[in-house]
Amino acid sequence: MSPVSNVIEFEAKKGEDLQLEVLLLLKYIKQVSVRCTDCSLKRTQVANGWIIELVWYDANAMHDHLSSKPLEILANLLIAKCSRVSFGALVSAAA
Repeated sequence: MSPVSNVIEFEAKKGEDLQLEVLLLLKYIKQVSVRCTDCSLKRTQVANGWIIELVWYDANAMHDHLSSKPLEILANLLIAKCSRVSFGALVSAAA
């Protein structure tokens, strides 16, 4: 089985600084999701824009995550404090 990743791209509402909250949630996801091999938060070129990438051991691990409580918490945070949230398609991660 090969690693897979999912991407969440978002733009925080003006005045919202989500970096610390998102980093703490990513750390939590990494701790409770043992089959999460990597996660990152990167700025985009868009004002207040960010990309989260989560890399999973395999597709089953990612599918389990998509219905998990940690993702629900992250999604609720982003929906409440962002002007745009986009969940990316499944992408094969580099081996």
